[in-house]
Amino acid sequence: MDALRNWEMNGLLTVKRKDNGYRVYTDGDIQRLKIIRSLRCANYSLEAILRLLQQLSKNPDTDIRVALNTPKQTDDIISVCDRLIVSLLSAERNANTLLQMLKEMQIKFL
Repeated sequence: MDALRNWEMNGLLTVKRKDNGYRVYTDGDIQRLKIIRSLRCANYSLEAILRLLQQLSKNPDTDIRVALNTPKQTDDIISVCDRLIVSLLSAERNANTLLQMLKEMQIKFL
């Protein structure tokens, strides 16, 4: 639930509410949530995802890879590289963890 509130606060999602304040998710909202979740799992920043969603709403033919991987003009190239390094290190740690788990499973079940 915290992630949903965070995404809503950061402008990634606008959800209608009932009179009692409860959120009402449409099929379109669910699709958008799936896209956001997938991109977050792939270590994309909220800013990159927001930029993509805004570009897609303006132009549905937007090249998704270009939109996600193109920093804003105001982004400093060094900070972009720093974020990329952090993201790659995190992905490497996750891959190493998975590799270790697979090795343990292989030993356990073979």
